[in-house]
Amino acid sequence: AANWVSTNQVKQLLEVFLFVYNTLTLAKYAYPLTTDRNNYFLLHDTFSYSSSKEALAKFIREYKD
Repeated sequence: AANWVSTNQVKQLLEVFLFVYNTLTLAKYAYPLTTDRNNYFLLHDTFSYSSSKEALAKFIREYKD
């Protein structure tokens, strides 16, 4: 929890995962640790399914620091 990552680094990690569930889980986990959350929209293309894209967008909208 003491380490921070950029959106680009999160995207690179997501591309390593093969299962949608794992990528969505990782994206949600990494969000609070991301230094440039305003760029998180760049992860949109990483997801194949619109349901995953929508789930991440909802998570970000509802996220509370």
